[in-house]
Amino acid sequence: MQVILDFLMNYWGIIGVVVLFGIELYREREVAVKRIRDLMFLAEEKGRKHILKTGEEKFNWVLDNGYAYMPPILKTFVSKDLFAALVQSVYDQIMKWADEHALN
Repeated sequence: MQVILDFLMNYWGIIGVVVLFGIELYREREVAVKRIRDLMFLAEEKGRKHILKTGEEKFNWVLDNGYAYMPPILKTFVSKDLFAALVQSVYDQIMKWADEHALN
């Protein structure tokens, strides 16, 4: 127990910075998810206008445009492949919600 207390007392500044950085990353993630959701709806609108015809074209459009506008702090930690997984996750959540509400 004393070792833990000594560690906390010696490194409280570093621990505080790491905690604040973690909070900021979480907030930036929420911004990115909202932006992805907005881009998905824009991709659907473009699909209705026959600009983007297939689901793959829509996905790639969201991926390219979303990653380009992603907050810089997240780009440090999130590769384009990981961002693609995030886009797919947001899509899956939207589809699950639509299924639950009989909208799909």
